[in-house]
Amino acid sequence: MKYDHKVKFGGVLYLAEEEVPNDEKEEQIMPFDDTDIAFEGSDEKYTYEDLSAMTVKDIRKLAEDNGIMITKVIKDEVIGEFLSQQI
Repeated sequence: MKYDHKVKFGGVLYLAEEEVPNDEKEEQIMPFDDTDIAFEGSDEKYTYEDLSAMTVKDIRKLAEDNGIMITKVIKDEVIGEFLSQQI
């Protein structure tokens, strides 16, 4: 199968218009990127410095993954809101 965008399948990155195997019979085990893991049940606490190194989009995703509601827009306020709700 060919896609009009980059695709990662079976741990291999295929560029747009490259042929991507479509083997539905054999289950592929996909490697994961630890940035995609939600830290549910974790005791990990994020610091201001940790969050400052991230984009607002990344902080919002992390907040969503951890059940934290973010309503602010300005990065410094987003960080403050995250830190105040962190368990």
